[in-house]
Amino acid sequence: MIITGSSFAIEIPNAALSEFRTKEGLKINMAVSAEGLGGVQPMATGSATIVSPIVSVYHSNDVFGQQITLILKLDSKTAAGQKAGLYRKDRETGWSFDRASARNGDGLVVTLSRPGSYAALEYHRTFADIAGHWGRNEMEILASQHVIAGKTDDSFVPDDSVTRAEFAVMLDRVLGKEADWHQRAQEEGARQPLTREEAVFMLVEALGIELPSGNVELPFKDIDTLPPKGRSFVAYAFNKGIINGVEETRFAGNEPSSRAQAAAMIYRLMLSLGKI
Repeated sequence: MIITGSSFAIEIPNAALSEFRTKEGLKINMAVSAEGLGGVQPMATGSATIVSPIVSVYHSNDVFGQQITLILKLDSKTAAGQKAGLYRKDRETGWSFDRASARNGDGLVVTLSRPGSYAALEYHRTFADIAGHWGRNEMEILASQHVIAGKTDDSFVPDDSVTRAEFAVMLDRVLGKEADWHQRAQEEGARQPLTREEAVFMLVEALGIELPSGNVELPFKDIDTLPPKGRSFVAYAFNKGIINGVEETRFAGNEPSSRAQAAAMIYRLMLSLGKI
């Protein structure tokens, strides 16, 4: 069953319709409001602008037995695009980021597991130490999507080496995995700087992709020491536009990956997955 409006759509699987049946028949309680569109909401750090109607779905239970799909059309007059994400409104604490969502043209697509009020918000977040940095745009977009965080409220420290735990958390947030910083920080080697080669391996392994074996052609002349599987990983990430070399023919896999370089990789990953 699909309920559509000019700026939203809700899809309820047939198997889930029984949750909405009453003695009077099928009853779906919901509300749509464009009243707050364009309004600026204060956040813990920075602010956010409401860039879609607010869609509320009510239910007698705290969670749905089966997930439903919500599509929100972004308002062309207020939304810049890649910084928009799905937020849920709590009566006491206000708006909070819900999860990374897929893109469908000018809209967000997300599966909902619980009732509530939802809207697309554009979070405005930056750091004092990335002004003029080559990766500023990518870092600001990832911060707006709550994929990266600063080492303090005002500093991201973009040229520091990224650690294994930091990169793992970025991947978890993009791919919707349950692990959090506390869990990742306890893993072996969590605080160790990550090389560019290791970052690629972690990224491709997190995607769970079965890569073909055999020879691969790449412009980099410094990857001959990699095993065939490693070269396949680098080839996949390069062909998907997720990584570049530090020079046209040099990958520099053994060099540390900076936090800015890691952010650029994650940004391109989100592009390839249709999440921004």
